[in-house]
Amino acid sequence: MNQSEPPTCPKCSHPMDEGTIGESEGIHYASNRQTGFLKVMTPARWARACMTCGYIELYLDPRELRQKIGM
Repeated sequence: MNQSEPPTCPKCSHPMDEGTIGESEGIHYASNRQTGFLKVMTPARWARACMTCGYIELYLDPRELRQKIGM
């Protein structure tokens, strides 16, 4: 995720810090496009956080998401 220029917050345009999230069982993602039994996934361990407004971005593996929703 590291780039040559620091990322900027989509909410307030200030710099964002890049880091990781812990492997907690508390954060899961389940697509609303799924039918039947929900296939949940844990977001990848990388994230960004705005150092001004506190906005957080979490990322997951898009290939895994497409596979789980049948795309």
